[in-house]
Amino acid sequence: MQACCLPKYFKDGGLPVFFVSLFRCLARFPLPLNLQSYNFQGFLLEFVGCVKHFWYIYLNQGNPQGRKIYLQEANYESKIVAARDVTLQLLDERSNFSRLDGSVTTRFATPKYWQVENFKIPNEADGIKNGIDNYPGYSCLMLGVWDDRSGNQEGNLSDARIYRKLHLDAGVYTMQAEYQTSYSMSPDAYMFASTKLLATHDIPVKSLARLAINKAGVDDGKWYSISFSIKESQDVYVGWQANLEEGSETQEFRVKDIRMLYEPRQIEDAVIAVKNTPAGQDTHYYNLKGQQLSDAPQHGLYIKNGRKVLK
Repeated sequence: MQACCLPKYFKDGGLPVFFVSLFRCLARFPLPLNLQSYNFQGFLLEFVGCVKHFWYIYLNQGNPQGRKIYLQEANYESKIVAARDVTLQLLDERSNFSRLDGSVTTRFATPKYWQVENFKIPNEADGIKNGIDNYPGYSCLMLGVWDDRSGNQEGNLSDARIYRKLHLDAGVYTMQAEYQTSYSMSPDAYMFASTKLLATHDIPVKSLARLAINKAGVDDGKWYSISFSIKESQDVYVGWQANLEEGSETQEFRVKDIRMLYEPRQIEDAVIAVKNTPAGQDTHYYNLKGQQLSDAPQHGLYIKNGRKVLK
């Protein structure tokens, strides 16, 4: 690996020469084959994607927001853009979620700041399942059934959802969640972002971004993320949705922490990649707007696992 001159940003206590060299060498290739994350002396690098000759790599050095590094392939000019944490501004709280009725002390309840639809299941002394679950000793956002599917009193469990409707400025958003549990969830259960509410079966093809909940670990301390970009101010729905009519009679998930990050810049042809997905586990397809597709298109230009493909 050849030594190189440090960009101005990296002088005076910036990134180690190792990383500058690493990034510049990586930038000479279209995409890494299996680079999802790399840990080096306390630095956690999370590969995001390559778009229009730019690399997108998250650098986390003990900072919960992380920093995103953009590397231009042509001349290796580097710059760092810090994502703003807008969780409290947009979502009101991060964890131990508030109840709509603060006097309700049962295990299950209704969240104060989130809308819940097609999911309302009485559970005797434990209260009514309606989006809040205090099973671990603190209030989580929750959807699930436990041999009580037939007791649902509202809507159709095939489109059970917890969501917020947000009016967002143009830019790039990353919504992250840490799960206390994800137990036996069917593949038709997602963390999502969309411009309108969708049927669960339409989320893979019509949402701005989505991640199957069954990919989440159990209280593993990891953030599971979706990212999306919008070119102008508009309403966006974010949350979780599941088809609870199908799959196991005992399935549920609980979200313990959430985070929303914002970058006030337009990234044209943005590639959206899910972090914390093990390398080689799944094949992901995206269109040039950064929207995830359920399968490869029959023709045209698209993104497959971060690599541009022309069919």
